[in-house]
Amino acid sequence: KLREFATEESANDPDPSRPLEYELREDSVHYSQCNLIDPVDGRRTRLRWRYLPDGRRVRVAVRSGALLPRVPPPPPDEPREVPRW
Repeated sequence: KLREFATEESANDPDPSRPLEYELREDSVHYSQCNLIDPVDGRRTRLRWRYLPDGRRVRVAVRSGALLPRVPPPPPDEPREVPRW
């Protein structure tokens, strides 16, 4: 989804008679509107939290019942992509 944002130069312009200039940027997506990919069939799925017999709490795909492993965070020395807001 694209949204119009005023450019920084345009927003900070001291002349109020000038019209604002806009740029199109992707709007943020709330995490609740995202789905994970089922490792069995590659389609989107919801997840449920379940406990294994040894007591570990794991994520389970609703569609197939497969375990959804968590992705480890990147090492701290790797630069992270910062979104432009």
